[in-house]
Amino acid sequence: MRQRRAAAYQAWWEHQPVRVPRVTSWADLTIRRSLAWGALARFWVLDTRQYRDDQACGDGIRQVPCSDWADPRRSLLGAAQERWLADGLTASRARWQVLAQQVMIAPFDSEPGEPLELAMDQWSGYPAARDRLLATVAERAPGRTVALTGDIHSHWVNDLRQGFDRPDRPVVATEFVGTSISSGGDGADQWPQFARARGENPHVQWHNARRGYVRCEVTESEWRAEYRTVPFVSRPDAPAETPTRWRLVHGRPGVERA
Repeated sequence: MRQRRAAAYQAWWEHQPVRVPRVTSWADLTIRRSLAWGALARFWVLDTRQYRDDQACGDGIRQVPCSDWADPRRSLLGAAQERWLADGLTASRARWQVLAQQVMIAPFDSEPGEPLELAMDQWSGYPAARDRLLATVAERAPGRTVALTGDIHSHWVNDLRQGFDRPDRPVVATEFVGTSISSGGDGADQWPQFARARGENPHVQWHNARRGYVRCEVTESEWRAEYRTVPFVSRPDAPAETPTRWRLVHGRPGVERA
């Protein structure tokens, strides 16, 4: 297992635009890291893959509660990484705290009515761990924390609340999810299940399933996010479009259209 882990690390580091830390062997590397952009922003690059407990309820999209889904002992980051992030958010004096990570934090209930139907691979599959994360943000960096997320091959703008069991929970951070560049083909303006279940997810402010990226402009007082999409990738010369823009004000939780 250690040999396989070392080979996987070596392949990852050799093919990604990241600096290799000083370690004695490939197997001793860690992907998590913290980067400062002067006094403006501190980036917390998380590893949500190799330290997690196994996905609950057989993985996939499942109706909850089920199996050990809500077990408070389960973690997505692992105990050591949870402590590292909490201590870092406490100590950091940067204007913005940025969580750069792999899977969507906000839940998406994909079916109307009861029960909830959630993706077990995302933070939705680890509700107690997500509650711990957002409680830490609420206590140590509210109104100045932004999550930048990928993996899901679609665009999302989400309010992150201090718990999602009630819609009146306070907003403590914002999540900008960027889509894929080409995976998923041309995509669509929306997932079919989004339109069907829109009312189940009031924290979701916007969604789009085209290819593209999100561009952020950050100052001491504001964070602006501009989403860029193309109508197709299956042939050349697609025109770039800007379907939406969003704005955060430092110290004021919640996102608004710009």
